[in-house]
Amino acid sequence: MNLRVAKALFKSFVWIMLTILFGLLQLWLVLGSSLLIRTFNVSYEKIFLDGVLLFFVTAVVTALATDYYFSDRPYPGWAETIMFAFFPFVIIVLFVWLFGICLGREDLDIDIEGLKNVEYAVLFMTFIYAIVVKFIEFFHEENLKK
Repeated sequence: MNLRVAKALFKSFVWIMLTILFGLLQLWLVLGSSLLIRTFNVSYEKIFLDGVLLFFVTAVVTALATDYYFSDRPYPGWAETIMFAFFPFVIIVLFVWLFGICLGREDLDIDIEGLKNVEYAVLFMTFIYAIVVKFIEFFHEENLKK
């Protein structure tokens, strides 16, 4: 692996880790409080049903797409369509669907484990999406420097 690829990959991972750290900071504070304060109980089911992760995923995907539209577009046409039209559309549709289910939870018999699995899948897809998009962006920047 050449140095430009390694630098771009490293920057991509740092970007996603900082995004997760600061984007979910309120969640980390709640979880940390539950570890330190014995009477403070966290309902992991409520975290999933409130859509915390869904809002985070939507923010990340829309931020990446917005960054792309203000960049110098280092992507071929087919990749551009998949990465900045199709994937954000799929994430937004999943978000609306899942959040609708969470909002109507009193009237629905929700399989919480199934909901968690779908939310984890969306989170994982977003993680991979962010790494790929930022890798390409950072790699493009590294190539412009040479």
